[in-house]
Amino acid sequence: MADKDEIQTSTDVERAESVREVLGARAIIALVPGSISLVLGVLMAFLYPGLLQGLGWVLLVLGLGAIGYGIYALRQTREVKAVNIICPYCQAENHFTVHPRNDIRCVDCSRNIPIRDGQVLQVYQVQCGYCQHLNYYSDKSSSLVCENCDSVIPIATDEEAAGAQVLAQFARREDNDPYDLVLLTAGPKPEKMIECLQHMLALNRNQVKQIIAETPVTLMTGIPRKKAELLSGDIRQAGGRAEINLTETSEQGTS
Repeated sequence: MADKDEIQTSTDVERAESVREVLGARAIIALVPGSISLVLGVLMAFLYPGLLQGLGWVLLVLGLGAIGYGIYALRQTREVKAVNIICPYCQAENHFTVHPRNDIRCVDCSRNIPIRDGQVLQVYQVQCGYCQHLNYYSDKSSSLVCENCDSVIPIATDEEAAGAQVLAQFARREDNDPYDLVLLTAGPKPEKMIECLQHMLALNRNQVKQIIAETPVTLMTGIPRKKAELLSGDIRQAGGRAEINLTETSEQGTS
C-alpha cells in the first residue's frame, strides 16, 4: 500500500531498538578506552615515579570516570521502556519508547500504520481495477498507488460509514516516465534519517551511514513518479531533502 497522506511522525516517538542501540554503542565507547586508561593509570601510578606517576593518576581518574559512564549507559539500556504496536497489515510487533499518536512505519513490512488519536485504525482490502492486485487502505486514506502496477486508486471516505469505500472508477496514470530519487541532504536528525533509509532501502545501519556521507546520492532509479513522490515525502518527514529527476535525463522534477 502507498497512501498519499503525508506521514506525520512525532519527534518524540523513537523505536526502542534504536534507543538501545545508541545507548549500547555509547557504553562500549566509554568502557573500552576507560578500561585501557584504568590499567595504564594503575601501572604508571604505582610502578613509575616522578612525572609518569602523576600522569598515571590522571589516567586512573579518567578511566574510572569513563567506566562509570559506560556502566550508567548500560543501565539506561535496560531501562528503556517499549510500547508494543501491532501492525494491522502483517501483524508484526513494533516497539516504541512512547505510544505514537500519528502514523508510523512498520519495521517489518514498511507500510504506514494508520493511527488516529493514538489508536491503530482498521485496514481494508481492495483489488486494483487494472491488475487485480490486492492492496490495503484505512479510513485515513485519500488515495492509493497500486503496489503492483503503480496505478492510482482514488479513495472516498465517509466518516458516518463503517469504513472507506473505493470509487467505482479509477484515475488513469498519466505519467509513465521513469524517475530517480536523489537524497540531497540528511537534515538535522541523523537518527531519524538512518531509520527512514533503513526501511526504504532494506539496508543495515552502516550501509545507510555510508550513503548519507556521500550526499547528494541517488537512492533509487527508474521508479514511477508517484512512488518517488511518496518516498520523497518520507525523507522530508525525517528532516531531509530529496529531489526527483527524470531517469537518464538532465530534466529535474520537484521534491
